[in-house]
Amino acid sequence: MSTLPSVKSLEIEQSNISELAVGHILDKTPCVTSLVIWDIARDTFPAERVISKWLDCTALAKNIAGKQVPDTHFPHPPRSKALEHLSISITFYDSDPNNYEISRSSLKLGGAYECGRFGNIDAPVEFGIKGSFGSMKNFTSLKILEISPPVLLGWHVAGALPLAEILPNSLSKLTLLNEMSHWVSFQWHFETLNTQLRAFVESKDRGRLRVIEYHIFEDVFTRWKVDISELRKLCKTVDIRFETVSRERGDEEYDWDDVYDEVRFDNR
Repeated sequence: MSTLPSVKSLEIEQSNISELAVGHILDKTPCVTSLVIWDIARDTFPAERVISKWLDCTALAKNIAGKQVPDTHFPHPPRSKALEHLSISITFYDSDPNNYEISRSSLKLGGAYECGRFGNIDAPVEFGIKGSFGSMKNFTSLKILEISPPVLLGWHVAGALPLAEILPNSLSKLTLLNEMSHWVSFQWHFETLNTQLRAFVESKDRGRLRVIEYHIFEDVFTRWKVDISELRKLCKTVDIRFETVSRERGDEEYDWDDVYDEVRFDNR
């Protein structure tokens, strides 16, 4: 595949693509300013071990950021300097039809040392996410970021970096997704995330941020009596708009018989 310098927008949808392969594709599209990796998929029971059951968030971040690549014909900066829009969401599924019931349970419980344990079984479930995106201060042109808290901050709340040390000053809109919030061992519920967001909004390192959008399932509002009013008031005092997008349970489910790998290019 030759280099495609005219491509400005790239979408990778519902794919088992590896973290390294993302970097290889981006190496061939050096002028991409908008990258959407929607429902990057991990099979919890792959028939062939070629497909990882893990999403390594640290490796994914490094492959997206890229590095300076000398090119006498078409010099270009590292991708972290060029990206203006980055959107990432993930999903886990089980390709073994014999594991249907186990899959439905284990996907809710999450797995592995990063994601808790399977019910009362001592042995960890061997799938989930590893690491975190970490600091994105080198993404100096990034304006829009759509990502879930565990991917950005790590699965565990303890030891997570403050948002002020992670988000770039160029960011104008932050969208926090919640595709893993139904896992029993999920830690980044609103009450916990609220502490991070308040500290960030009150800090001097919030940069150009103008919108925070938080995705939440409707039953969370009623079950946990989530109160966003105080955070919304705080955001308003510093000219930041705090918005919520509510979804119903089941919105995140797909018919995995129809899963396909798709890469879309746009040179607009």
